[in-house]
Amino acid sequence: MLYIKTMTRFLRLTNMLLNVNQIRLIEITPDKYTIRMNAHHIQGFTLFWRGSFESYNHDLDCCKKVNSIDYKIISDWLLAEENNNGRN
Repeated sequence: MLYIKTMTRFLRLTNMLLNVNQIRLIEITPDKYTIRMNAHHIQGFTLFWRGSFESYNHDLDCCKKVNSIDYKIISDWLLAEENNNGRN
């Protein structure tokens, strides 16, 4: 019997678990992280091979002044990811 083990990594913040596999990009500014998640909601229509589709992305903002604990967690996680990938 073949078992496929899928690993989903989560980042534990103060009030949520964040699935890191769903992160599209992280914008890094001096005192703020903006985490852009993958789109999970797509809507649209087609009529005679023409139409329109839209997707909605979810963004998470983490400011150093407002969310200092989460900011530190994300900073430490990013540093660990750099070290794990051999980028120093």
